[in-house]
Amino acid sequence: MKIHEHQAKEIFAKYGIPIPGNYVCRKVEEVLEVYKK
Repeated sequence: MKIHEHQAKEIFAKYGIPIPGNYVCRKVEEVLEVYKK
C-alpha cells in the first residue's frame, strides 16, 4: 500500500499515535520561537 505523508498523519492521529508538528519559518526569529517550543 502506498500512501502520502498527509494520509499517514491522518491515520496516526485516528489511532492516537503522536506525530511531530510542522512549522514554516520565514525569519530567523521565527526559527528561534519554534525551537523554544
